[in-house]
Amino acid sequence: MTRSVLILDDDGHGAEVLARLFKEKGYSNATAVRHPSRALALAERYAFDLVLIDVTINYKGNSFGGLEVYRRLLPRYGSAGLLAYSQYIDDHVLERFGEDINFIERGFSRGSWADTLMEEVERLRLLQSCFVAMPFSKDYASTYDAIATAIRSAKYVPVRVDEQVFTESIVDKIFSGIRRSRFVVSLVEDKNPNVYFETGFAAALEKDVVTIATRSTDLPFDLQSKNTLFYDGNLSKLTETLSKNLSELTNQVNV
Repeated sequence: MTRSVLILDDDGHGAEVLARLFKEKGYSNATAVRHPSRALALAERYAFDLVLIDVTINYKGNSFGGLEVYRRLLPRYGSAGLLAYSQYIDDHVLERFGEDINFIERGFSRGSWADTLMEEVERLRLLQSCFVAMPFSKDYASTYDAIATAIRSAKYVPVRVDEQVFTESIVDKIFSGIRRSRFVVSLVEDKNPNVYFETGFAAALEKDVVTIATRSTDLPFDLQSKNTLFYDGNLSKLTETLSKNLSELTNQVNV
């Protein structure tokens, strides 16, 4: 499966070394950039599998500018879509700043650092989730099974709040599930207001949203131009098409 990573590092040589490492590991697109503004533009335009960020990079006069880039991209990429690193600070320094991020120390040994990096990248990739916004009605049980199968086939974790045990309010659980997710799939065919609300919240976070509906659904104008998959009751076809769509979201990087 084609994979893509964006690397932000003001050390041009170091960034290119990382890019070569990812390509050696099977990533067909490893894009290295030195400037935060360029990295933000690319990360907001495309859906990379992961964005790797050097913490100690200057951004708007902040010598820890990588943290600002991380914060900016967190709503879009979710908690498992970003990884920060540095050769000059460690976890204890970040704790003093009150930062709770995915972070690894960049060692001086290329071999051990590369192994640690790739292990962490693969761990995060397996944690990436896809939130499913849809009615809780049992009438859609088979449809959800088809959607969840597609999500797992694309190597993401399907998340639907009514399948979980929690103590917080369901609204808070929905919000946190969407925030942590890498993508959102919305079943909008019955015009459920809660689904529309969740879809709007995901869009506000700049998540990539895949909407699903039957061909006869009269979609609102602001959904008509979105990434919408139409199906006509063929759940096997829905699974196949959705799986392909989710897999291709991170394959469409053209830098």
